[in-house]
Amino acid sequence: GSHITVSHPGAKALTLQLVDKGVIPDFRQPDGIRLGLAPLTTRYVDVFDGLSVLADILEAPMAVRPTEPA
Repeated sequence: GSHITVSHPGAKALTLQLVDKGVIPDFRQPDGIRLGLAPLTTRYVDVFDGLSVLADILEAPMAVRPTEPA
C-alpha cells in the first residue's frame, strides 16, 4: 500500500487537529493515524508540509493528550 500508520495515544484528537490544519489523515482504532502517500499525486513538498504540521502540533505547549476511551 501507499500509506503509513503512526501510533499515538491521542490519535483521535490529533487527527481532528490535522484536518483543521489542512492535512487529511484517517483515524484507525485504537490509536492509529493513517497518512496516504499516493505516488502519482503526492509531491515531496506535500509530505514535508504534512509532517511539518504534525511536528508543530506535537511540539506545541498544549500537545495532544490521550483521550478517554469512548
